[in-house]
Amino acid sequence: MLLSGSVYSLINFLSFIRIFEAMSISSLIYFRWKYPEWERPFKAPLACPIIFVAVTLAMLAGSAYSAPRDTLISLTLALAGIPVWLIFIWWKNRPRWIGTTSNKLTLFLQQVLYVVPPPDEKDE
Repeated sequence: MLLSGSVYSLINFLSFIRIFEAMSISSLIYFRWKYPEWERPFKAPLACPIIFVAVTLAMLAGSAYSAPRDTLISLTLALAGIPVWLIFIWWKNRPRWIGTTSNKLTLFLQQVLYVVPPPDEKDE
């Protein structure tokens, strides 16, 4: 509510993130079709991911219809991550200082946010 003005706008901003859930579940459907011989830890009925993707896309369409401005803003925010991904992940021949800074920042954030345990004395 800091910049949007209402809690409903924030709900619409966050609901668009569901597109990434739909994309990941769609990959499950794709892999079940493309590689049926692969072993899976468990097999869910194929109807479950299909229904999930359909309902999620319907929710996204409803969001886009009822609040197109909020949906466009959230789409823009999601697409703003692409240059960051290109620079820090995809670009293999980047300058050394970018890689070093990225690695140090990643390690620092992992330790501050308790994502991984701090390194032991013997690990260094």
